[in-house]
Amino acid sequence: MDDVIRVVELLEDRNPGLEPLAVLRTLRKAASQEDEFIQHFLGTTKPDNSSKTPVMDPHLSHFIRRAMLHKVTKSNTEEGVVLTADGTTVAVTPVLLGIEAALLPKTRAHVRGLYPLTLARILGLSFQDYHSSGPGLPTTGP
Repeated sequence: MDDVIRVVELLEDRNPGLEPLAVLRTLRKAASQEDEFIQHFLGTTKPDNSSKTPVMDPHLSHFIRRAMLHKVTKSNTEEGVVLTADGTTVAVTPVLLGIEAALLPKTRAHVRGLYPLTLARILGLSFQDYHSSGPGLPTTGP
């Protein structure tokens, strides 16, 4: 997790004055997290006419892409997670998507897309994969 935080700090250092929402959108774009589902809740990562495109080092883009591509391989190795200080692993994508959803304009009691982006989609895909694997095949299980 320290590496992810350091990447965010480097992105902010290289782009003074970049708003937090723009930082998150830059990370999302670098990680290619722009499918229709995500765009439905968060919009696109295209900058508006008043803002310039943030600068991001290619090595940082590669790191973010790897860190945010959450999957379980056929050998049951989990990728796209980071180690926290207490030794647990956390998937980066739902955390960053949840923060971005919370930063968008919202009504007082409702953050649009928070649960679908951070929890429901991952659980749904996990259950779908688990039930479509068939007996004796490796699963990514719920």
